[in-house]
Amino acid sequence: MLSYGPWKAVDGAALHVRRGPEGLICLRSEHGDCATLTFLLEEAAQGRATGELAHRLGPGEAELVLKAVRSR
Repeated sequence: MLSYGPWKAVDGAALHVRRGPEGLICLRSEHGDCATLTFLLEEAAQGRATGELAHRLGPGEAELVLKAVRSR
C-alpha cells in the first residue's frame, strides 16, 4: 500500500503540499488542481509551463531545480 502524508498549507489557502512514496512531492491548488513537482518542473524545463509557473521559473532555472530534486 502506498502511503501519503497529510496535506500542508504552504501559501495560506492557495497551495498545499504533501509527500508521497519514494520522495514524491504532490502539490494542490486552492481550486483542487493537483500535480507532482517533477511534472511541473519538466514542463517548465521544456518551455511548456503556463500561468504563474511560467512567469516565475524559466527553462534554465527549472532544469537546475529538476536536477537537484532528482539527485536526492
